[in-house]
Amino acid sequence: MGKFRQQDVQNPHFSLPFRFGGLNGGAMMNEQDSGEDIVDCIKVIVAYPIGTRADMPEFGIHPLLFEEWNESLIEQIRSAIEIWEERAVTDVDGNFSLTDEMLWSIVVRAGVTSDTGPT
Repeated sequence: MGKFRQQDVQNPHFSLPFRFGGLNGGAMMNEQDSGEDIVDCIKVIVAYPIGTRADMPEFGIHPLLFEEWNESLIEQIRSAIEIWEERAVTDVDGNFSLTDEMLWSIVVRAGVTSDTGPT
């Protein structure tokens, strides 16, 4: 599956990053509760530092810029995803670069829970 235009989707959610495309220039969409929709929602969770959304001040993760690497950061990311995206089962893993400790690699693997409806 991929990104769709609104007329191709029964229960549309904007795909992220938000963009226009296709013949008529319509907004690109994901089917609600699809794997693509859930992955996009996880991307939003890890992109927003806590406190940046006025409507949901607890949404997101603690800012990672200038943080030192430790295992609790991985747990914070995993916990935020579990709190804000109930449709996903996640595995978060990470480490720092052997050549430069300022470079991190964080991998989020996400699966869809069985009770999300059609996928």
